[in-house]
Amino acid sequence: MEDALRKFELRQRALVKKHHRMARGYVTVLSRNGIFLQQPDNKVGSNAARVFALLLVFFLAFKGFLIAGLGTDVYMGHVDALMSGSLSEQVGGWLMQMDPVSTAFSNLFSPLLS
Repeated sequence: MEDALRKFELRQRALVKKHHRMARGYVTVLSRNGIFLQQPDNKVGSNAARVFALLLVFFLAFKGFLIAGLGTDVYMGHVDALMSGSLSEQVGGWLMQMDPVSTAFSNLFSPLLS
């Protein structure tokens, strides 16, 4: 009896998991025996969030690398020059301002560049 209950719970968990995946999107396919099946669409999901997070980390690491390579005074001189330019340069200067994460990356990279 316990074995049947365990198998039932496993099937139920698999169905709930499939239901959650299908709630994010599904596609209808024709199987080899001519039956239409709905399957979860793997293209829809949190891939966009992962890509955005990876790009954000890469950008912050790039800023940290620049800070470590140029030095804080030279880097801030470049950022100040951007802030006194046109609107697009001011936006770039605002994005390139020093922040705690970039400073932490800078401290991580500075021994490598010395």
